[in-house]
Amino acid sequence: MRQIMNRRLLSLWMATSALFLLAATSPEMPEADVPARWKKEMNQAGPYMAAPEPKAVVSVSVGGPARGNNRDYYTWTVSASGGTPPYTYYWEYTIDEIHYNPFVTATGTSQTAQMPLDLDLHLRVTATDANGVQAVGTKTTINTGDTTHP
Repeated sequence: MRQIMNRRLLSLWMATSALFLLAATSPEMPEADVPARWKKEMNQAGPYMAAPEPKAVVSVSVGGPARGNNRDYYTWTVSASGGTPPYTYYWEYTIDEIHYNPFVTATGTSQTAQMPLDLDLHLRVTATDANGVQAVGTKTTINTGDTTHP
């Protein structure tokens, strides 16, 4: 008995679905009953609604020296890809890996700075594309000590 009921329900569901699809794609459907945005999507992609575009992924790569010496100056660079150019960059640094401080002059694709005395330098760069999608890249430069100065 249960199988007969399940088959009848399945048949009813299939018939209803077929009628709905037929009515939705029928050229005789009155124009006033179809919202304008549906008509546009139906003309572009058939009788199905278009899926929303996924947000583009932005990736960030920070390059620069892996090691440095006390108080010497070094340059780091950043590049972004994916998303929608142009990109803007926000540079930050820390010596304790907790409290980040912004570089006052860093807005472009490179930053020159002095290594701190006997401490490693950790950089973090946030890239933002034209649509506001953001990604973060990091780079750590290990301080090897004062080996180049007497």
